[in-house]
Amino acid sequence: MHTCINGKEIVEECRDYREELCTEQSKVINDKEYTKANCRLNRWYDCALQNDKSPCLDSDVRDCFWLEERLLNRETRCVPYVPPGFKFWEGNGQEICSFASEDPTSDLSREFPRLWGHSSLQFCQRMGDCGNYRNIADEITEFGYFNPLGEPDPWSYLESGYINNGTIF
Repeated sequence: MHTCINGKEIVEECRDYREELCTEQSKVINDKEYTKANCRLNRWYDCALQNDKSPCLDSDVRDCFWLEERLLNRETRCVPYVPPGFKFWEGNGQEICSFASEDPTSDLSREFPRLWGHSSLQFCQRMGDCGNYRNIADEITEFGYFNPLGEPDPWSYLESGYINNGTIF
């Protein structure tokens, strides 16, 4: 977060592992708009528990978006807008990543194995530092996702790290 105080730029880091987001607030004083940056908590914790679009998108209490699964006529899902980061090398985040696990023996997986695999990978990626993904060094990690139905195609990895706009393709 960059702030200007008395003509001097001050840089303040928000918390690590995407625990906080840098946000902007604006305020009008005497018909002039002023903006201010703040670090605030990333409210991703209960996104996946929301079963309806309206509570999912309630920006007063959570930072989520509604993921439409158009390809496989799956249930739509509520996922974090900015997925959390974890110290995965210390075993953190396993509960969240496990929540994103799906059954590879479902009817959809048997009927559409490649599409099911790509969709499952992308859901896993949207839950946090889970699954295979393209990291900040532009390398694809390959130890967090397993699909017995086949390997994902290269296009299925997020192209710009962990931020995405919620579209599947």
